Amino acid sequence: HPEAHRKISASLAVRLLRQALKRGFASSLNRNILEGLLAPYITETGKLSLIRNAAALHTNLTTEITHLLSGIRIPTLVLWGVKDRFQPIHYGERLVKDIHESRLIPVKDARHFLMWEQPDKASAGFFRPYHAIPAFNGLAAHSCFMNATAILLMYVSLTRG
Repeated sequence: HPEAHRKISASLAVRLLRQALKRGFASSLNRNILEGLLAPYITETGKLSLIRNAAALHTNLTTEITHLLSGIRIPTLVLWGVKDRFQPIHYGERLVKDIHESRLIPVKDARHFLMWEQPDKASAGFFRPYHAIPAFNGLAAHSCFMNATAILLMYVSLTRG
């Protein structure tokens, strides 16, 4: 709402964000991580940024470009927290159906912030060579990273090995 910034204080915005972030973790949240996530929003300017970020989460923007997923022609590995309350795993399952040559790896005991809850599993996706993923026929690769409330790892082929 355009007037939202006038109806909520920065401290209330941070308190609400703190509650939401805690729901995004399956395990107890490390205080340093939580405070680091909240730090940009504790001022009035930060509050405005938070409100803009929240407005940008409107699903119409995402659904307008969903048809482009079928045009992705690189092997894609999708890691998803099985316990994600914000975006349940069925979104990851749908994503894998829409992206050619993709594979879903459900991560138990993780919710929305998989990369902080299960950093070893998340980072393993970055460095796992294609030959470790049977569907990708031993291609050597590097990766790039996208996080849209879960983790999408894309492996881009450099050479065939």
